[in-house]
Amino acid sequence: MRTLASFANLHQGETIVVCGCGESLNEFTHQQGFVTIGVNDVGRRFTPNYLVVVNPRNQFTGDRFSYVENSEAQYLFTQLNLGLARENVVKFQLGIYGGTGFANPNVLHHTQNSPYVGLCLAMNRSDWRRFYRAPFFWADRNALAQFAIVGHRRTVPMSL
Repeated sequence: MRTLASFANLHQGETIVVCGCGESLNEFTHQQGFVTIGVNDVGRRFTPNYLVVVNPRNQFTGDRFSYVENSEAQYLFTQLNLGLARENVVKFQLGIYGGTGFANPNVLHHTQNSPYVGLCLAMNRSDWRRFYRAPFFWADRNALAQFAIVGHRRTVPMSL
């Protein structure tokens, strides 16, 4: 089983888009050429490269959890035992609410919004800790200029 730390710098220099499950996801057109990190049941719209699930199964209403169960994402990242029979689950330790530390490479901090955990997963911790107060994992400075949060109330392009 892979660890969160084993993904360090995997997508260095690439564009990464984090997709929440809000209304703006309906406007998102998935195109090749960038890496996607989706949260929860984003699979109802498209298959992300990576899926982050921080909510327990009982918080998904109706058939929403079936999109997690049937996800074809390359890896599913979670701190929970979701009862999924798959080998591509990467467990991480959920850090503290609003956390900003970098000491443990297997911890992702959180807020009330799942896309925050996706952003933490996407960013490169070592290059960005002096610019942002959050634990970051993958993307480098060049990719962040093209970064966007999709599906959480509105699309928010990030710039330096």
